[in-house]
Amino acid sequence: IAIDAPAPALALARAAIDAAPARPLYARVDMVRDEAGDFRLMELELIEPSLFLQFAGDGGAMFAEAVIALAG
Repeated sequence: IAIDAPAPALALARAAIDAAPARPLYARVDMVRDEAGDFRLMELELIEPSLFLQFAGDGGAMFAEAVIALAG
């Protein structure tokens, strides 16, 4: 099931990706809520055996195009 992330979770995910040494082509940001209910980063995954492309609105077409552009 796909759900829309709350704004604070999206802000944390953007900050985590922006902190990476290079702009990743793929990233998964795992987080949890602390005792106060604030989101905390658990893991910034830059390598993933399953890219969860079934949840992409375009079925992964944009990702495929980015890979082709990098290779060519």
